[in-house]
Amino acid sequence: MPMTVDEREADIVRTLVRLADTVVDGYDELELLRDLSMSSVRILDGATAGVALGTGNRLGFVIATSEAMDVIELFQTQQQEGPCMDAYRSGSDVHCTDIDATRAKWPNWAPRALELGFRSADAFPMRLRRRAVGALNVYSTSMRKLDERDVAVGRALADMATIGMLHQRAVSEHELVESQLQGALDSRVVIEQAKGVLSARHGITMAEAFGRLRTRARSTSTKIAEVAQQVAKGELDL
Repeated sequence: MPMTVDEREADIVRTLVRLADTVVDGYDELELLRDLSMSSVRILDGATAGVALGTGNRLGFVIATSEAMDVIELFQTQQQEGPCMDAYRSGSDVHCTDIDATRAKWPNWAPRALELGFRSADAFPMRLRRRAVGALNVYSTSMRKLDERDVAVGRALADMATIGMLHQRAVSEHELVESQLQGALDSRVVIEQAKGVLSARHGITMAEAFGRLRTRARSTSTKIAEVAQQVAKGELDL
C-alpha cells in the first residue's frame, strides 16, 4: 500500500536524520549506502535502487537492493553507459522516463534493463562541491516521471549520503577522498566473494547470504566488510 503524504514526509525526515547521524566516527560506509538505497525505493516509490562510486575515470558498482539491480548496475559499469554513468560524468541528474525510447542513446544498457523488467530510471549524482564522486540510481518497473518535489528529495538524499561518507576526511585533500571511495569499492569485492562462499556452501541465494553477513555484523558491532573478509578467508561460517 502506498504511503500517505504524512507517512512519506515522516519517512523523509527520519531518513535524513539517520544519514546525518553518520557524521560520527566508526560508521559503516556500506550500511550507510544500503540505507540510502532502501530509503530511496520507499520515498521515491521505485522498484529497486543502488549506488555506484567513482575513483578518477572509473565508476564501480557498490550496493543494490535487489539481485536484478545487481545485474543491471554491474552491466552498466562494465559497458560504461547508462543513466548512472551520465550522471557521474556530468554531475547532473539524469531522468529516463521511458527506457525503451533510449535504445539509440544507450544501445547496450537499454535492452538489458528492459529484459530485467525495468521501464524507467532516475540517477542522482553524489557530489562533493562541484565534483561527482558517485551516483544514486532508482529504477521503476513502470514508465514514470518524477515531479519537482521528488527530484529535490532525491538530490537531498544523495547529497546527505555524500556528506556522511566524506565528513572528517579532510575532503579538500584529493588523495584522502580517493582513498575513502576506493575503500568502499574494495569492500564491495570482498562482500561479493563472501556471498558466493555462503551461497555455495549452504545452497542459499545471494540475497540470503548478504542477510547473514549483515545480521552477523550488526549483532557483533562489526563492519560488514570485516565479517565478509573472515568468511572469504574461511575463518568464519554463518
